[in-house]
Amino acid sequence: MELFARGGGDVFQILSFYCIGDPLALISVFFSAENMVICYNFLALLRCFLAGLALERLINEIKPSIGTISCLVGSVMYAFSFWIVYNITRHPSFVNPCIYFPLIIAGCEKIRNNKKPYYLIVAVALMATSNFYYFYMSVMLTVIYVIIRLGIDIKNRESRKAIKAAYKITIYSLIGALCAGITIVQAIRTFITDPRSEGAIGFSWVYPLEYYKSLISSIFYSNSTFYLCLGIGVPTIVAIILLFKGKDYLTLKIMWILSLIFILIPAIGQVFNGFGYITNRWSFAVAVIAAVTVALMWEDRYVCIWNNYSSPDLNMCQCKIYEYHTYSSDSILGSFVNGIFS
Repeated sequence: MELFARGGGDVFQILSFYCIGDPLALISVFFSAENMVICYNFLALLRCFLAGLALERLINEIKPSIGTISCLVGSVMYAFSFWIVYNITRHPSFVNPCIYFPLIIAGCEKIRNNKKPYYLIVAVALMATSNFYYFYMSVMLTVIYVIIRLGIDIKNRESRKAIKAAYKITIYSLIGALCAGITIVQAIRTFITDPRSEGAIGFSWVYPLEYYKSLISSIFYSNSTFYLCLGIGVPTIVAIILLFKGKDYLTLKIMWILSLIFILIPAIGQVFNGFGYITNRWSFAVAVIAAVTVALMWEDRYVCIWNNYSSPDLNMCQCKIYEYHTYSSDSILGSFVNGIFS
């Protein structure tokens, strides 16, 4: 009561919005104040590793028979995607959804395949506890994914399976959210009373012309206009072409089409930002889609090409593709990558 009477009563409420519930933040108790810089850098690397590991779990759930190399390619690409590299030193908490969101989708896939629900429950609880802001985005993205995935099941005359999976996913997701109820309630209060939302503009349906002009360059190198962190690089472009040339993976194709629509319409960014100002922080999901696409295409298309046309020239082409992947040559990480493959 003394705390509330003399000020500071909203400490938990405010810090819950800024990741006081982040499980990774607990590691800081093992570092002294003088070693906080070391802790900060260690957690940055740890988040990259955990993001790659989470993506590996998702890929294996989508396609259990996938090869180790294909899975590793997607995981490494995701762990060092532009979104993660860009945010890991600026806003480390922005990397948390890159860890938990793939696990949530993997949990949905497990339930769809009649497996245990614990994966989904734990992933939802961790995401909700870690950061409500990105939990809100993850919920919306998960709903979209589940609708597409189960809609395809209904199209394939598996309506009973789809309805049963939708019911289970909803129930177990709510259980996971309730597990994080203490932090969620406080975060919602902060989210609703955030003074930045008072200056929110009305819905806009067209970006400035400069935004559309920068889209092509955003695909290949650093450009975070309206926080659109793409930088998916040449390997993903090749994988997308191979994806749409085939007849399978309809879910991935729909996700790519929706991503393009979301990128072009600013109102979508406002909705994902809690109906506030325009920002495309939901674009961390594009990194997930890109990595999964590359992994699956590596397994299904690249392996066949390699077996039929294995040659030193093809190997050199592979290296040069990685050389131009994601990072601009003037960045430190870009220079490192270019030095490896040159």
